Amino acid sequence: MTPAARALQLAVAALGLAGVVFGVRQAVGPYAEISAYRHASPCVGTPAPDCVRTVDAVVLSKRIVVTTHQDPPTPYQPPPAPPAPPMGPFHVAPPLAVHLPLRADTTTTSYLVKVRTTEARTEELDVSKSFYEAAKKNDHVAVSYWKHHVVRAALGEHTQEYPPGDWLTGSWTILWAGLLIFLSAATFGRVPLFAGWMTFIGGWILFSLLDVWRSSLIVLPVLTTIAYTVAAFTLRPRRW
Repeated sequence: MTPAARALQLAVAALGLAGVVFGVRQAVGPYAEISAYRHASPCVGTPAPDCVRTVDAVVLSKRIVVTTHQDPPTPYQPPPAPPAPPMGPFHVAPPLAVHLPLRADTTTTSYLVKVRTTEARTEELDVSKSFYEAAKKNDHVAVSYWKHHVVRAALGEHTQEYPPGDWLTGSWTILWAGLLIFLSAATFGRVPLFAGWMTFIGGWILFSLLDVWRSSLIVLPVLTTIAYTVAAFTLRPRRW
């Protein structure tokens, strides 16, 4: 490997390592919040700062908010040119056509229910469609608080969760991408680059869609590091 290629490899590895450090620092707080919330017990007697307090609330009103996101226009693709008209004494010009760019807008629908608790607090809850349809004015809703934040709302058989740690997914994604960038640079020439992309996609799906944050946040990066290290010592270097 030439000195220039070696310097580039070190720069990419340093970039990935910086992403790992940044992701870890950003994930520590949300991870601790989620862990503390999942171990919190219901408040009994005198409320403790870290217990889950449930209060009664009544439905005041509800509304639907539809947000339209304008996607960039689709570039115009001209149709194939028509065949040339036959030669003759007269030439008829084709009709003038005005082609407008196509725009595929996407919409997001939010179902909001406003409630007032027995503590005179007013909350507007973002709920599911079934929760929204079941909610009627003056219905009673059980609203749960943890550290002064709404974490759950229940109306009959309908339950809406609002877990803390909103930044955990983003922080873990940065950590995961930085780790794979670092490992790919460290094992460049031995482990195919597409393996890193496939690992990133698979790990993100496990983390965000399968809701296995506890295991994937710790176990998956460790196993991936071990796999890359073993590959670096066992696979032959490839010539580029």
